[in-house]
Amino acid sequence: SQRRVSWRRLLGVGLLAAVLAGLSGLAIERWWFGSSDAAAAARVESLVRREFDGMTAALTAVAARVANDPAARAQAARAETARALFDLVADARLASPRPDDIAVTVYDAVQNEARAWSGRPSDIPSDRVVGPQQLFLTRTALGLRLVLVQPIVGTEGDTNGSRLGAVGAEHVLSRAPAGAAIGPAEDSLPTS
Repeated sequence: SQRRVSWRRLLGVGLLAAVLAGLSGLAIERWWFGSSDAAAAARVESLVRREFDGMTAALTAVAARVANDPAARAQAARAETARALFDLVADARLASPRPDDIAVTVYDAVQNEARAWSGRPSDIPSDRVVGPQQLFLTRTALGLRLVLVQPIVGTEGDTNGSRLGAVGAEHVLSRAPAGAAIGPAEDSLPTS
């Protein structure tokens, strides 16, 4: 004996399942994005601010670690100690929360040339390297970057507070896709 299924019952169960799925979707959307466009915008703004604050904190920690290291002050001007400077920069980068997104470069004070680097750094304009501590965005062939430049200054006892070089710490905001140098760039900030 075959059991017969009523088409009305099947239709009713299907409609009920569709309504429950729709209501669940609306509830999840409201919970995730908020109850209005303003609430959604506030949530996105909060998320982007947290991400940006985390990137800035990571850059500040890496740059300060290198700039305040006595070895960096001593080595920034001497070519014979380059290996130790490369090790210092690599260690500072690897100690950051997201080392794959960070690049660090140490510049000398004489010609503003890169002395040591770690990660995939970009070319920071010379006028930015010689200035005071600054945080800025730059578009490079590698993508959009958040950059912190921090001077390396000697202590009062050894070099009378003079500028010995600079640290450039970069955080990737948006990676450039392959062939990006050929066409116009579009940037996006990946978030959760």
